[in-house]
Amino acid sequence: MTDAAEPTVRLTRWLNASPRRVFEAWTRAQDVARWLSPRPDIAVAFAEVDARPGGAYRIGFRNPESGHVNVVAGRYLEIDPPARLVMSWAWQPPHDEFPDAFVGADSVVTVELVGVDGGAQLTLTHRGLPGGAITDRHAWGWNGALDRLTTVFSTASTSTQGDPDDERH
Repeated sequence: MTDAAEPTVRLTRWLNASPRRVFEAWTRAQDVARWLSPRPDIAVAFAEVDARPGGAYRIGFRNPESGHVNVVAGRYLEIDPPARLVMSWAWQPPHDEFPDAFVGADSVVTVELVGVDGGAQLTLTHRGLPGGAITDRHAWGWNGALDRLTTVFSTASTSTQGDPDDERH
């Protein structure tokens, strides 16, 4: 969903995991590499994560058609485990899909997590986008990535059984 007044992407998902586990999926490089891609053929080429206030991250996505690795980078502006994560988000040059005027421009991604119905409700808000096709492309990308994250937590291998922070137990 996008907001017409201010170009914003706002999405919500329920995940079959504790807020703590979902928070970790956003803040550990090996977890980010598993799911933070809009579709399986857009591989995460690398994920570097220093999840602390002021810490930086860099994530490279390999374009399956061109082979080019598009890099997004930013800083963690707020970290409140396991409830809230706020980070700047800026595509780095060169980028083979977005116009040069947008590449390098900061926007802000906020992830909020609440324990609901034995799992976690995730709300993602991406603000500071220029609108139009770029906002639509981010909505598409975030929808795909959150679908992949939902799938990660729907498999038995990521069960939170025995997790002392899991409010289901």
